[in-house]
Amino acid sequence: MRHTWHQFGKEFRYLRVRWFVLLAVVLLDLAVQMEWVLPMRALVPGGTDGISFASDILMRVLLWMVVWWFMLSVPPEEGAGSGQSYAQTRPLSRMSHWMARLLVWTVLVLLPLMLESAAYLLLQGRPFSDVALGMAERAWAAGAMTLWVLPLPLLLRGWERYAMIVLVILSAESPLSRATGKVFEALHLEYHPPQMAMEFGRNVQAAWLVGLLVPLLVMWHQRRALGMPARMGGLLLLTVLQAGVAASSLFSNAYEKPSDPKLIQKLAAGGKVVIPERDRRFQLELDKRGGKYILFRAHARLEGVPDEFVPLWRASSKTLMQNGGAMPAPPKEEMLRKPFYGLAYLCQYYPMASALPGGRPPGMFSLDVSVQTQNLQAWLPQPAKLDVPVDARLGLTAEWARVRNLGEMPIRAGAKLAAPDFKVELLEVRPNMDGQGNKSTGCVTVVYRMSARSFEWRNDLLPLSPHACIVSEKNRLMWQFVVHSGYEQMRGANLGWCQMIQQQTYQRVLGPGTGVTAENLAEQKLMWLKPEYVGSSEHAFEMKDVTMEGYVHQENEWPKSQPSTYAGNPREGFLKQVREMVRPGEEAGREEIARYVAGVYQASQVFVRRTERGNDGELKWPGSEREVHVLLAPFLLKAPEVFRAGLAHDNAELTQGVVREAVLQAGIPGIARSEKTGEPRYEREVPVQDKPGQTTKRTMETLWLASYDRSFEAYLEAIRKRSDEPLWPLMDEKPRSAEEVLADFAKTFDCGELRWLMKQPDVKYREEAERLTREAFAQLPPAMGVNRSHEGPLFSAVALGLPEALDWLLRVVVLKEDEDARGLLLQHNAIFGQPEKGQPDVKTLKQFLQDARRHTAKDYRYDAAKMIWELLPDQP
Repeated sequence: MRHTWHQFGKEFRYLRVRWFVLLAVVLLDLAVQMEWVLPMRALVPGGTDGISFASDILMRVLLWMVVWWFMLSVPPEEGAGSGQSYAQTRPLSRMSHWMARLLVWTVLVLLPLMLESAAYLLLQGRPFSDVALGMAERAWAAGAMTLWVLPLPLLLRGWERYAMIVLVILSAESPLSRATGKVFEALHLEYHPPQMAMEFGRNVQAAWLVGLLVPLLVMWHQRRALGMPARMGGLLLLTVLQAGVAASSLFSNAYEKPSDPKLIQKLAAGGKVVIPERDRRFQLELDKRGGKYILFRAHARLEGVPDEFVPLWRASSKTLMQNGGAMPAPPKEEMLRKPFYGLAYLCQYYPMASALPGGRPPGMFSLDVSVQTQNLQAWLPQPAKLDVPVDARLGLTAEWARVRNLGEMPIRAGAKLAAPDFKVELLEVRPNMDGQGNKSTGCVTVVYRMSARSFEWRNDLLPLSPHACIVSEKNRLMWQFVVHSGYEQMRGANLGWCQMIQQQTYQRVLGPGTGVTAENLAEQKLMWLKPEYVGSSEHAFEMKDVTMEGYVHQENEWPKSQPSTYAGNPREGFLKQVREMVRPGEEAGREEIARYVAGVYQASQVFVRRTERGNDGELKWPGSEREVHVLLAPFLLKAPEVFRAGLAHDNAELTQGVVREAVLQAGIPGIARSEKTGEPRYEREVPVQDKPGQTTKRTMETLWLASYDRSFEAYLEAIRKRSDEPLWPLMDEKPRSAEEVLADFAKTFDCGELRWLMKQPDVKYREEAERLTREAFAQLPPAMGVNRSHEGPLFSAVALGLPEALDWLLRVVVLKEDEDARGLLLQHNAIFGQPEKGQPDVKTLKQFLQDARRHTAKDYRYDAAKMIWELLPDQP
């Protein structure tokens, strides 16, 4: 041992100046983390004051650079360039020599780093248990470097040591690093680079593992001397490998483990996976190699699990059967790194009003989240035929998350919240201002300082930081979707007590529809929720006899164009652009015609503003486009697929005009231009089938066209044959049976069909329609952003007379602007719907919006016989 201390003293005398530099950097790091130097400040709108995000990371890099520089510095005779002579004649044993090197590392490096952690945590007022844990974690992190820094002086010479430090830093974003990622992906290992500022645990574990190879490299060099490129290249390769292993699924941090997996297994046992048909989406896709597959998206839930547990689903296995045969397996899909994506989905995209601990407060809704977000995505093989039924069997894994309520605080500057191991102070509140300091009506920007534990084994910031939501208890609204609009500043992340200043912006908070104003903003609450990964469960789901042709829609089939900034009348601009296009001759080839037609459709999209209407419902830029219809009509039969694609992608008006003009030009019997509307109409006496000598009068006042039925094909066939017979099926109004109406209602939840079913004499149709409506309504997530697939259950519940549904719908209506009143037709019909009286005009819809702003659901009464709501007589 005496020889060990003697060697330690020798190295200390050589390193003492460097050690003082190391101590100075350690003290500087402590000063930065304590904010004695470069303190954190909120970002001043329009300025740069407060931007010090990189200070924490730069100090961390600088500290470890100095540590490596210190440990790679050895007396000249001990270095790699001294040869083997001194090592063989060294006046102490090899064991004593390496014990001395370890003592230098422990006393001169590890001890100061541990004391820095202890000093920081004590100055922050943390308990002694946290101080002990902080010192242990610092020793664990620094200890991983032991396998690297102790033997490297025998491998690197002089300037090579400093060059190696620089190369290690530059390798983080090098092509070699990216190639390593490709290797791990090829090995089917999840690969996600860790967050540099927070996830040091994965890097430390990888450093311990890959560090075992460093002594082997040194031993190889001592037996067979390696050249400089081989030595530096081998060490650089180990460094990149360490980063790759840290980013792979070979390791995980302590905070990525489930908090209560047994509870989830108990709750999910025997549960049935439910995916309503209205929530299923099948989309044709191409993989990177050009192979075809079906992208299946859905919103799935598990029966029997409380709402406070939120799942994010992934398919662990899938089988698609058609005509008794299995489809070939689709490409392997990328796996999301759990639990980060699941928790982010919960906080940003799932209506958290239903996931609050203890259950959803009565009538509470999330305002800024739409219920259209799907929580399941899977790649399925494409069936040989889309119009032939298939059976799908999916093995599903649900990753479950929930939130803990850390507390609430008023939304005013200076407000504070202190919870166990979590503190937050609200520094600024900026109403009607975005994160850049610009005026933005309705926005609220908050700036706060947050402190929380950030140990590897006790981390309150990962896998996701506490999430702040604005809650208005009086108005029963909640805002959770935030825009991180400011620079995130951070201190002490790797010392166990992280402090940060963040700036977040919430949209659509202030306004008459929400009941929140700049004056009463301080009366609202900022609720802090901590997302938590609970565990996972395995399930199976089957879909029988699914005909995908009825579901599949192709995205990007028709290219979209940005609207024109044309200053004049957009209708005149559209006509001018079409006139300037070179029109093919009648004998032109199909490809030339298709390019011309597609060019007209593209121009139609560019000048889409010509279809805008004012608050009175009238066109802002009226006019006729018959000139364009006449130009395109002769090409309808030569390039029908282009017109069909245009019909399916928001150009129904243009296609309809072309088809009507082509029908007139074809001279089809019974079709003539109406003197009243100027559009073609059909009227003709035709023979009755199977009744010789008898005729019937067929009439179609408007030749309608839709993308969801066979009407387009019927018109094409009529034009080709110059006959009206292909049009007759469009005019046959065969009454549907109650069974057919009920089957359609189960898919669409049309409130008109519900009213028809509830008037049927057979009670089974009434009971089944009511059951379906109540069940679908109960499954709707509580969000004000209702999409099309969820409007049906909501509107039907209103028509059925559910007061809570009326309250929900009226609150959705209130959020509309005055200019959006003409778009409230469906909402109006759900409440007052009497189609026999005709559709309400724009004036009626405007009055409907004003009434919704003045009244609540309590001011209405339900007429069960008519299935409509009426304002109480004493209401103005």
